[in-house]
Amino acid sequence: MELFKIKLKNNHYLYLFLIYLLIAVPIAYLRFPDIRNEIKYFIISKNILIKENYFVLRYFSEFYPDKPPLYFWILSFCQKIFPNNFFFVSVLLTSIVPSFILIIFFYKFLKNFKSKDGAFLMTLSLLTIPFFFGVSIFARMDILMSLFIFLALYYFFGFYYKFIKISNINLFLFYLFIFLALFTKGLAGFFLPTLILFVFLIVEKKLNFLKKIRFIKGNIFIICLIGLWFLVIIFEPQGKEYINAIIFKEAIGRVMKSKVHIRPFYYYIEQIPLIIFPYGILLLISLIHYIKNMFFTFTWTKLEKISFVWVVSSLIIFSLASGKLSIYLLPIFPAMVILIYEAILNNKNKKYIEYGLKSVEIFSILAPILNKKFNSEKKLYNRFLNINISLLIIFFSLIFFIKIYNDNYTLKKFLPYLKQSSEKIVAYDFSDAKNLEFYIDKHIDNLTNISYDNNNIIILTRKNDIANFENKNYILIDKNKEYFLYKKIK
Repeated sequence: MELFKIKLKNNHYLYLFLIYLLIAVPIAYLRFPDIRNEIKYFIISKNILIKENYFVLRYFSEFYPDKPPLYFWILSFCQKIFPNNFFFVSVLLTSIVPSFILIIFFYKFLKNFKSKDGAFLMTLSLLTIPFFFGVSIFARMDILMSLFIFLALYYFFGFYYKFIKISNINLFLFYLFIFLALFTKGLAGFFLPTLILFVFLIVEKKLNFLKKIRFIKGNIFIICLIGLWFLVIIFEPQGKEYINAIIFKEAIGRVMKSKVHIRPFYYYIEQIPLIIFPYGILLLISLIHYIKNMFFTFTWTKLEKISFVWVVSSLIIFSLASGKLSIYLLPIFPAMVILIYEAILNNKNKKYIEYGLKSVEIFSILAPILNKKFNSEKKLYNRFLNINISLLIIFFSLIFFIKIYNDNYTLKKFLPYLKQSSEKIVAYDFSDAKNLEFYIDKHIDNLTNISYDNNNIIILTRKNDIANFENKNYILIDKNKEYFLYKKIK
């Protein structure tokens, strides 16, 4: 079974493991969770344990059909087994470990086309993209879905290029990964790998390959699993209403007429320089070249075809959806890295590529210094290695600033006071503040005006709203750079 054939034949696996152990793990252990998303997810997982309902998810008393249940099952497991270290263990199991597995299989995938050193360098470049590394230390389902999508595509391209045998067990894993991607974050988990393999086979003029991978039977298998999931929901209290919410609010509503994260069609192209920083300019240069030469794919390398189809088809389908967020592009980061390297290694637009590479070195801050000291000959491999080392040094240095971040930009410092306070706690125009109920076990109302009769209250607000409380009947109890805590006086 191909999935379990990893062996530590060289130090590359060890280096990757140490990066996670020495940088990602300490940061995840020290940081305080995000009030808007992470703690919200903790409340949903807590409700699963309280109500003992693993299929109808609730955020406080409301339905939460936004996401499938797999990710929340893992959170519930962490909360039940590791209550004292719940946050750290949840980040470890839902993000750090999936990110590490994705990185390992990305390296393993590349070794089928590149030398071990070349594959390792490209893998390091993926790992050290700040956006990718950052998501890997947050308790979100995005990296978990990206892992399942990547594993599905790893198997598909393995089947196609014959480094994975087409067997019953491998086909089972291939379609299971597609379902698990869907079961983690919804339709994108199904449509993205399916779209990529379809477009790739069209480019290759090999649509008949679908028969070899039993595509129809595989999708019937996925549909049966979805049907089983829905069948279980139907027999839960309010199950039918919940299914309607999944289908019409999420599956259809978010794609066609999203009410949140509405962006123009060109949003992702506009955001690429930031999303894949510091490689954004280099990626745009690479994309422009390949788009100009897209009718000559017969001259491209295998990795050029794979990465171009993966990136462009994904960008188009995501751009067509009404709701857009930068994090939605996370599953195509591996292909973006491949596309950049292929453009450089195959000398595409050499002059412009050099400009793009210099921009990456400058944005990575320390790379020019490292090149001057250790790479006077400006060897390409060492230039990329120094970019990666520069970013890793910066990531490692963040460990020493986590306490400053927690104290100044999170709500951590307010928790002791809020827990012991006997006054009523309210938030002013700050709906996410109610998520703090997870930590303080007290109800928090959200006010949209300050005409509140009860004097015995504590008010939590953000810095943008402090003008409403200055020079009035309020005293400042505590503050940091982002949040303020007031007490109303007579």
